[in-house]
Amino acid sequence: MKRKTIRLFTLLLALALCLGALGAAPAMAEDITFTDSASGLTFKVTSETTVEVTAGNPSGSLAIPATVTYDNVTYRVTAIGKQAFQFCLSLNSVTIPEGVTSIGESAFYYCLKLAAITIPSSVTDIGSYAFNSCESLTVTIPATVTSVGRSAFSTQASVTVLVNSDSDLTKMSSSGASNIVYQYAPPKM
Repeated sequence: MKRKTIRLFTLLLALALCLGALGAAPAMAEDITFTDSASGLTFKVTSETTVEVTAGNPSGSLAIPATVTYDNVTYRVTAIGKQAFQFCLSLNSVTIPEGVTSIGESAFYYCLKLAAITIPSSVTDIGSYAFNSCESLTVTIPATVTSVGRSAFSTQASVTVLVNSDSDLTKMSSSGASNIVYQYAPPKM
């Protein structure tokens, strides 16, 4: 009798484990991607409370939202992902909200008409090729930026990059592009 009870218990335990393994597992944050209907931008959930912009095809002026809501959860926008806006040929200005900390590799690559971008003081990292081939661009790099990737501003046209004088980027390289004008602006009082 004892042996039958142990077998039955073992069989039920094995069955419970198998059924549990077959059950639907909750989606991991990195598996959730959605398009925000208000902005038309696509976002990827990066944590329980944050997202990064992963795609969009805006024209004219773009104001990236500071927060977006999906499935009754409000997320803070903290990054612009790799290649998020590359080849947006009609994009001419962008405002990035406070709270975004990184601009990914090739994020605005080949946005030929992009002339103005507002980068908030929360940004610390600008990826390689982020603004490469943005031929009309004038941008101010906040003092909080500590890393600018290779060829972030390279182009065939003249680009003006303003760097706050209290920034750690006084040795930022243009990666051989002689047509980029780096100006060091006095810190804001």
